[in-house]
Amino acid sequence: MTRSTREPPSFVDGQVVIMSLDAGDTSGWCWLAVDRLDLCTLGTRVALKKSDIRYGQIPSGGTDSGENRVVDKLVAKARECWAWAEVDEEVDTFILVLEDFVLREMNAGRSLLSPVRINAKLSYALRDSGVRISLQSASDAKRACTDERLRIWNVYDRASGVHARDAQRHAVLCARKYASTLSFREWAGYGLRL
Repeated sequence: MTRSTREPPSFVDGQVVIMSLDAGDTSGWCWLAVDRLDLCTLGTRVALKKSDIRYGQIPSGGTDSGENRVVDKLVAKARECWAWAEVDEEVDTFILVLEDFVLREMNAGRSLLSPVRINAKLSYALRDSGVRISLQSASDAKRACTDERLRIWNVYDRASGVHARDAQRHAVLCARKYASTLSFREWAGYGLRL
């Protein structure tokens, strides 16, 4: 019996487009578009120097209506990111990264669970879109993508705001996973609709 080996599609065409979020009372967002071939062959550090990146922050005000407004803005941002990067479903990969929530403090304030509510509402709003959603821990992003490394990779902006910078960390960490982990690439896809 002959066993077939499945080979991934060529990395020559397409880009990896990542939209990452640090949801909360103030939600940070980041868009990163990087050439797949550069990312997978040259590595994240080199590919980032050739990439396009945008980022910002959206305050919610800590109320249900404020969080709903933020979710609406983030869905609009995802659409803007798709258009900005000129995503071609046939060859590009689009990944939405959400910062996972881990309870680290006892706090009775409403803002404590704001990230959970925003992530849940956003996931629900995008449920039928086909967008791949990846959860990443804040500690992994901060450990792998320190301020010093962001400076080295030429993506650090002191004026960006703490939440936008945390979203940048998540985008870069996702790019690193895509560059180095075959199982993550297979999950995220190669852009080809088979």
